Amino acid sequence: MLRWLKLILALAAGATSLQALPDAATLRTSFERIDLDKNGQISMLEWDQYSFALFRHRDLNRNDILEPDEIASDADSENIIARADTNQDGVLRIKEFMQLRRALFNVADINRGEFLNLMEYTLFRLIAASGWDDTNHNGRFDFSELRASLVLVFGLADTDQDKELSPTEAGFIIPEDYARATAKGPLNAEALYLLYRYHLTGE
Repeated sequence: MLRWLKLILALAAGATSLQALPDAATLRTSFERIDLDKNGQISMLEWDQYSFALFRHRDLNRNDILEPDEIASDADSENIIARADTNQDGVLRIKEFMQLRRALFNVADINRGEFLNLMEYTLFRLIAASGWDDTNHNGRFDFSELRASLVLVFGLADTDQDKELSPTEAGFIIPEDYARATAKGPLNAEALYLLYRYHLTGE
């Protein structure tokens, strides 16, 4: 599933590498681009509309098929195409692509509310860049998996490897959240997890 996340985000951004974490402003802008009715939530319909636009953007020869050279030319992408290619014809058709995108919506919908808020979308993007081990194989994030993935996010962000994130290293966090997370001490990996858990559960 991690490879699916990386592929779809690469399609969205036209990126060749997803190792850099997006900053908070980029995350908000990306969220607002998908949130067409500007109500602070991404519905499945809005996700579908954006997904269709992604498909059209990448379908360079306009044949309603995503071929390997329209996605990427690496082993991971070829493996993802093989997994998403339900009829095994070596390409992704619009139906297959949309099924994949809807599966990713369900992954990102941590609170099972049938929409994505900014925090869920942010976590989706961060974990796509850093890694996710779907240990229970249910295609959804649970909190133990979230904790493990945020350790990886922390590792990417902690560029000086001092086991805490400076405001610059924590650029993916809005300043108000950084202040909240550091009110009782440095922003370490556990404090990062507790910050996101708080936003998701209120605890």
